[in-house]
Amino acid sequence: MLEELADGPRAVGRVRAKSPLSTREYVWERDCPIDLQSKLETKTEFKLEFELNEADQNEFYSDIGSSINDHLPITIKVGRDLIPNFEVNKPGKGYAALTKKSSKIAEFIGGKLSINYIPAVRTARESANSVERLVSSALRKVERTEEFENAMATIDQLQRPVLAELEEKLLSSLSTFIPAVKDVSLEISLGRRSMMRAVRIGIDDGRLTPLENKGDGVISLVGMALLSKVDSLTSEGVNLVLVIEEPESHLHPRAIHSIRNILDTLGGDVQVMITTHSPSLVNRLNVGSNILVEGSKARVAKSVSEIRDVLGVRVADNLTNSRLSIICEGDNDQRSLEKLLRDIEPELGPHFDAGEISFSSLGGGGNLSYSVSSIQNSICEPVCILDDDVAGHAAFKTAQEDSLLDESDVVFTKRMGKPESEFEDLICGEIVEKYLQAKFKANFSNLPSGIRKKKFSTRAKTALEAAGRPWSENTKSKIKYDLNEICAQRGLAVIDPNLTGPLVSLAQLVLERLEAQ
Repeated sequence: MLEELADGPRAVGRVRAKSPLSTREYVWERDCPIDLQSKLETKTEFKLEFELNEADQNEFYSDIGSSINDHLPITIKVGRDLIPNFEVNKPGKGYAALTKKSSKIAEFIGGKLSINYIPAVRTARESANSVERLVSSALRKVERTEEFENAMATIDQLQRPVLAELEEKLLSSLSTFIPAVKDVSLEISLGRRSMMRAVRIGIDDGRLTPLENKGDGVISLVGMALLSKVDSLTSEGVNLVLVIEEPESHLHPRAIHSIRNILDTLGGDVQVMITTHSPSLVNRLNVGSNILVEGSKARVAKSVSEIRDVLGVRVADNLTNSRLSIICEGDNDQRSLEKLLRDIEPELGPHFDAGEISFSSLGGGGNLSYSVSSIQNSICEPVCILDDDVAGHAAFKTAQEDSLLDESDVVFTKRMGKPESEFEDLICGEIVEKYLQAKFKANFSNLPSGIRKKKFSTRAKTALEAAGRPWSENTKSKIKYDLNEICAQRGLAVIDPNLTGPLVSLAQLVLERLEAQ
């Protein structure tokens, strides 16, 4: 659209394109709100504001001949005739000068942006288009070289290393979603220097065949698989705008979380805009970056609960006001953890009081992936504290492989010197010994040497059995419940002063995540 405007005749305060936009870009009947189409003069307005760094400002002055600060606001209006109007909305003394240079400004903006649009229905042609746009962006540096200008015959030799890198990156990214893919090939038919190219994509998932001959699922995933590499493929001096329509379409729930992680890590000059119905893709850390569209109107989201209402998300009672949920091993841990976290970090108190921090109980490490996914779908931030044992690490590894968690989301109840440990291993030994002696007449301090380095449950079981007491899962649950009640009443005084590290780390993690929101 900006390229067409740049070629149009000048007008006072605006620039009009010579001819209507193609239907690929804008369809008035489709893109203008239906309830407003009866008004003949109704126009769709695109209000954009560009932030210019010092280099951009210097380049603007060089190309346009006018000085400008770090903000450039523009408006593009399109009506039934599909002929767009471009306006520079820069108030001040320089307004008149800028309006006379609208076409040059449109050309300047158009030259600084590389927009990659990935639609919800991702056909083979759309996927190929995405690849072609990224190939063009990656090869701009090559095409600006003197060698390319003077020796078109050597272009294949110059491009081959770039294409090989792209093939490797595409293969790496595609294999995340389609493990059977063995190879990816790119063949380019080069036209004029105007970047006219035809990219033929071959996918080897057991047999090398053109992309258009693959199934709909593979075709859809190709465009999405490019996301993890898009930042590295952006040419210097060009700001990439990545526009994705319903990225969750055709994706397995596990792959949706992979896409979320990729979107979160894109940085630099990449600006990402998506449309979605998936709670998993809501930006929980910056609620104001979510735009809600209802009844042909768009507005900035003010709260997580407002986003939940629009998406139709129903949440558990404990998550109604929650911004962050702490996933712990069992129901017993919740009261003691709240007391301990309040003692360690007093700033968390108001957040607990307002219900902004909730707890979710696993009831078994095998439920971790399900619990994390449920919390994320409720547009809530999960963090975990897990037992430092085989089950805890296995549960985390599964959630990590499902792209639900990473190392920054979890704290293990590690007690140095023990191969495995649980939350109860952090409690002062004297307190545990007094409790077991009073309750079961069991000696917790005089255990065989081979048992002393075991985790709490194993040591408690040995102590009770040595005292002739029965042991069962119910017994273990009762002991853990009682010890957690002691923690809930007495707080940090119950924890061994030398073993507070995991709890301090959890408190800092929770506060950090809340402050980031």
